[in-house]
Amino acid sequence: MSDRCKVLVFGGTTEGRILTEHLVRMHIDHEVSVATKYGRDILKDIDEDNLLVGRKDEEEIRKVIIDGGFNLVIDATHPFATEVSRQIKSACKEQGVTYLRLLRDTGKKASCSADHHEDFSAEVDTKGTSDVVYVDDIHKAIEKLKRVSGNILLLTGSKNLAEIAGGIPDSSKRLYARVLPSEDSIRKCTDAGLSGRQIIAMQGPFSKEMNIATIREVDAKAILTKESGRTGGFDEKIEAAYSCGIKAIVIRNPESVTKDSNGYSMEEILDIIEGKPGDDLDYSHDNNNKIITLAGIGPGGSEYYTRELLKALESADIIFGAEAVLRNLDASVTDKLKNAGIPIVKKYNGEVIYRLLTN
Repeated sequence: MSDRCKVLVFGGTTEGRILTEHLVRMHIDHEVSVATKYGRDILKDIDEDNLLVGRKDEEEIRKVIIDGGFNLVIDATHPFATEVSRQIKSACKEQGVTYLRLLRDTGKKASCSADHHEDFSAEVDTKGTSDVVYVDDIHKAIEKLKRVSGNILLLTGSKNLAEIAGGIPDSSKRLYARVLPSEDSIRKCTDAGLSGRQIIAMQGPFSKEMNIATIREVDAKAILTKESGRTGGFDEKIEAAYSCGIKAIVIRNPESVTKDSNGYSMEEILDIIEGKPGDDLDYSHDNNNKIITLAGIGPGGSEYYTRELLKALESADIIFGAEAVLRNLDASVTDKLKNAGIPIVKKYNGEVIYRLLTN
């Protein structure tokens, strides 16, 4: 990206907030569009002067791009806001502006036998292990919820509340919803027939312990959640369900269902903006040239790892290092490398490494 880079971010998510913080620190000319007052509130202390607030259709998106003279648009909207993403992408294509989709880390992939067959039992597993059932959309989720006996805790927000409540018997008695503490969310709860303690208006993020406490407070026999990723607290919800021995019904991330591979991680987005020399996201390891990166890990804790280090580790074909250094790599990093099939070799002698690379 040149110095004339002007970025328009469609946010309203944790990723959008983090990206905005980076843009401010990097002194990149930018504006951030959020749909709601809640989205404005989480950003006003970071970047109040560059906020556009309000939902926009495709024509309005196009006008913002033209009037603002933006040459890069980053879609950091929620992964379930598929129609919004479609409109943003279409507007960018028409205006010949670069569109980048910021992908969300979807966190742990819980799996169990219930993920592979249609027999869905509502009985609580006394061993403390919950079935986790993945479905592709809200309609299939409702079909699963119909088979649950007892109270149900919805952790999917307020958007589809009326549809869910309308499809579940006795929803006015046994349905509980945790939603944002906003007038719009609470109104959607009441419109869906929920009242009193059935409406849990709280702002996250929520820990595993908080989720457990909420499940136990409402005596839930099942939760409904979205595959919302680490920033959406997905892992903590699934772990809470496991701990309480109840069912967890998960609506898959639409981007994983459609196998959309046109998005980028936060690190890749920032590298594109910074225009790092030699960076090529389509780089193939099938060529004959070898690139060697000499990297340090700082004091050793993962919180000190730079983006450059993490990217170098994850894109490597092989990793060499002294045993003491490799031993200090964070377990989450080494697990990710092993799962990706990247060898970690405890060698530090230059001549040995040279022989291994040239054989």
